[in-house]
Amino acid sequence: MRDINNTIISLLGSGTLGVIIVGVLQFIGNRHGKLEDEYRNLYQEVKDELKAYKGEHEKVESDLEQEVTELKETIIEKDSEITELKGLLREAKKTISEYKRLIKGDEKNAK
Repeated sequence: MRDINNTIISLLGSGTLGVIIVGVLQFIGNRHGKLEDEYRNLYQEVKDELKAYKGEHEKVESDLEQEVTELKETIIEKDSEITELKGLLREAKKTISEYKRLIKGDEKNAK
């Protein structure tokens, strides 16, 4: 930037116009530098927020996968219990039918 300033002053002379132009260029350069810094800061903030969001997303995803796994295990357990209960129910029905048959047989013999 200093080279540009010196070139402008040497072309226009050290008069007021040259100084004003150099001043304006310095102001623009400073403003540009500030905007560049703001951009870098905002970029870093967004990058950090995205990283945090990604971390949260991965944790939520992991938690959901764990929950799904636990639910699948519960379903398998309950399905096994239901199958066992169905077997017990079949046995109970057979026993009840056998008792009914025996009671009817006893009633016929008692007459």
